[in-house]
Amino acid sequence: MANNHKGAMRDCRMISLAQLRKLHAKLNELGLMDLKRDMIADCTDGRTTSSRELTFSEAKCLIEALSDSDERQR
Repeated sequence: MANNHKGAMRDCRMISLAQLRKLHAKLNELGLMDLKRDMIADCTDGRTTSSRELTFSEAKCLIEALSDSDERQR
């Protein structure tokens, strides 16, 4: 998601197991699991639809967006 050189270097790290679990928990909690592939495709500009192929920073961004959405719904 980052376009600068430093951001691109951070993107080399792949999603962590903790992030993967949190992402799936948030999607389930919000009832969005059916939209997971579309959300991931949007987040990665079409690079992937798989949560396991997200970079660390893409996963962080998506989890934060889902958390913000959850907070707004409360």
